[in-house]
Amino acid sequence: MNQLLAALPGYYDAIVEDLARADWLVHNFRKPNPEGLYNPANYLHNREFDETEYRALIDLNVLQFIVNCLKKGKPHQNYRTACALLVFCRLSDIQIEPALAVYERINYNAENLEEALTEVQLLRSLDNADVDYLAQYALGVVDNLLDIDRVHVERESLAAGLTQYRRLTHWDSVYLLVLGAISVYWDAHIPQNRKLENYVEWMLREYRLSLPCVVYAVRLFGQNPMPKMMKFRPDRPEHLRRIAVFNMTWDLFHVDHYFKIWTNPQEKWEALFFTHDRVLKSVMRLAISVQYAGTLDPVLQYLSERQAAALRSLIDTRSERTDRVYGTDAWTPEHRSRGIAAIEAALFQ
Repeated sequence: MNQLLAALPGYYDAIVEDLARADWLVHNFRKPNPEGLYNPANYLHNREFDETEYRALIDLNVLQFIVNCLKKGKPHQNYRTACALLVFCRLSDIQIEPALAVYERINYNAENLEEALTEVQLLRSLDNADVDYLAQYALGVVDNLLDIDRVHVERESLAAGLTQYRRLTHWDSVYLLVLGAISVYWDAHIPQNRKLENYVEWMLREYRLSLPCVVYAVRLFGQNPMPKMMKFRPDRPEHLRRIAVFNMTWDLFHVDHYFKIWTNPQEKWEALFFTHDRVLKSVMRLAISVQYAGTLDPVLQYLSERQAAALRSLIDTRSERTDRVYGTDAWTPEHRSRGIAAIEAALFQ
């Protein structure tokens, strides 16, 4: 067996303790040794001998925690944990991949572009800083990183790249599926114990199945849903309702994106995902369990017997249906746009 020796700094055990306590990391490794999950030697070994590249995907919350190490004068524990994340990635030769978090910051609004560019610069500055100095901040030895050199970024070329496309691939699809879940959730005519069945029926008939959205719906419409799963409130002003829908869409888009990377045989790198969001973390971990199981068994614990039976029936008989739009000539971007417009008209009237 090939062996690789990696000398770790004396402070690293404290870094691992902080990261394990925060529990931000989501991964699809099969039954990893908990002690090895944050061991840089494992990642360095796989890179050296198996040519495995790792990237750390982050959501907007984690990006904000990272850049706040420089933006905020007063440290917060989440900022220190974000800095510990940087130390872990640097010592493990894991590349930070902030693209989706940056797109989420912009949120298809050009007014947010300058702030996003500044945050990219701050992230790169921190990622190029002395790792021992970052560790001192992460562990509370120093209270600010204000003297870190700021790297130069080509703001014009970076801005052009970030605004080149109106929509990320599949974002509108996840947006429609989120709108559908919101519509069912607030429809008083649908009994609570039939909302999951109604939503999955709608997905199958009018659009398509999505594992992240099914798992989210199980937790939302099943027994003992997590707090803050439904961010949309019909009694709030329109701009707040739109913000809520976008926030929910970004959460599930992160899960959808992660799965596309994981299940794409052409991808030459493996992803780790870091999030502070309890709902996002729970949905992603549960979806990974379903993917590995190849069945719905991991989610059935959250459903009543009637809900579980209905969900099984809908999923198991989907190929026998003749009323699905998916895979027909009607399956077009225009069909999706009409679906979005119809639900938006009801939710934002």
